[in-house]
Amino acid sequence: SGSPTLPINIDQLDLLQRTAEQVGLDASSKVVETIQRTNVALMRNANARLALEVLLLEMPMIGN
Repeated sequence: SGSPTLPINIDQLDLLQRTAEQVGLDASSKVVETIQRTNVALMRNANARLALEVLLLEMPMIGN
């Protein structure tokens, strides 16, 4: 289940595994896509505050 590479925060491994099980692959993929879109917008000199607000507003919608 997942990459064999251990996380940097090995002391948080149990929490990471429980969270990964709860969130699921689809929602995780959507989060990564949303962060990447925000990063592209910021690299294109988008208003940082607005871009981050949109990012945070989209996050609760991803789990649905």
